[in-house]
Amino acid sequence: MKKNLFNLIAILMIAVMSVSFVSCGSDDDKEESGISESILGTWYMLESDSYGWVIHVTMSSIKEYELYKSSGKWKLESAGSAYGYTINGNKLTSLDGGTVSVSISGNSMTVRGEGQALRYTKYNGTPDQFIDYMNKK
Repeated sequence: MKKNLFNLIAILMIAVMSVSFVSCGSDDDKEESGISESILGTWYMLESDSYGWVIHVTMSSIKEYELYKSSGKWKLESAGSAYGYTINGNKLTSLDGGTVSVSISGNSMTVRGEGQALRYTKYNGTPDQFIDYMNKK
């Protein structure tokens, strides 16, 4: 179930990107999605002291990683792929019917769906820089 929610989060990220960067008219128009460009960047969630997830969002793509500790060092491994979706406001729906909502406040992003709420923290850097940071702690 967590893996399905994680895949839906990846869909969410792609949906936000497609809605956030397609516009018509003035650049001063308000964003329709309810989610701003603040979603861009690297987000992480630690489930334990040795396991978690990293999502890196760019203007054109989303890359998701499994984060784990092995032999005392943090490592990243590519995880999953993106799936089709639709977006309406802050609600994202995958083509298989799963829906999540997203809210961003400061450096925290909360994704809610399937009776769960997952909270990610923003890291100002790339996933590789995040791993370097984690391994220096």
